[in-house]
Amino acid sequence: MSKVEIMSARVEGDKVIIELPIDFLTITQKYRSDLSYEVNDEISMANYVAENILTYDEEEDGTTAFHKLVDGLFDEAYESGENWLDETDEEFDEVKWDD
Repeated sequence: MSKVEIMSARVEGDKVIIELPIDFLTITQKYRSDLSYEVNDEISMANYVAENILTYDEEEDGTTAFHKLVDGLFDEAYESGENWLDETDEEFDEVKWDD
């Protein structure tokens, strides 16, 4: 078996870049412990993942699995005493997001 590049994350400028190599996604599904999938078209699979990863498991209020992941990371950082994060009770109006 050839070497499979694993996912990675890094900071570039003002962005966090998360890379999910296509072969990594393919292999992780082929060797799942509960069931497995054979990807027969990697480009279509990659397009599907890119189009759906940020809205996966969306709830009625718009919350997604990605929102829960980010919130969980911040909760863990706060509970671990990270010094770059302070709790606030400040309320906010609606945030306008760029699409």
